[in-house]
Amino acid sequence: MKSDDADVVLEGLLNLLKEKKATNDEKKLKKAKKAEEERTKKGEEERIKKAEEDGTNNAERQERDEVANELLEELEEEEDRSHNLIGGKCCH
Repeated sequence: MKSDDADVVLEGLLNLLKEKKATNDEKKLKKAKKAEEERTKKGEEERIKKAEEDGTNNAERQERDEVANELLEELEEEEDRSHNLIGGKCCH
């Protein structure tokens, strides 16, 4: 009889430990998933920020290029006018 009681107690203890382990494993899994989601979200936010910065940099670069091209065209026109004046031609 006593060995049956001990078996029942040990079986109950074993079941309790299994349940506790399963609960603990589930908590660990949820924690790991949450951490992975946060890393993924942070990485995505960083990629978006970099893309926005790159877009801004590209827009600024394009604007500078356009201004530089306009200035270059104006300079070339002035140079042509100077050559025409030196050569005796007037553009009036």
